[in-house]
Amino acid sequence: MQDIKLDKTNNVRDLGGTKVNGKTIKMYKLIRSRSLDRLTRKDIEILVTEYKVKTIIDLRTEREVIERPDVVIPNVNNINISIF
Repeated sequence: MQDIKLDKTNNVRDLGGTKVNGKTIKMYKLIRSRSLDRLTRKDIEILVTEYKVKTIIDLRTEREVIERPDVVIPNVNNINISIF
């Protein structure tokens, strides 16, 4: 697991290298973060260019999404599936 340094959000990690059920997640395939509501242009460029982000799966509740909506990243799908 590797920290990803972004300007306006923290607790962002590439989960590559993590073992799950005897297999290892590949680098640059699964990223987790705290929130995406304060991303800067530079942050977006890092996520899209370096990490090739194509889909965001947002596990927050509908209320959390309304209170702190993510910054829209062009050409990236954003799917909300509340875990509650």
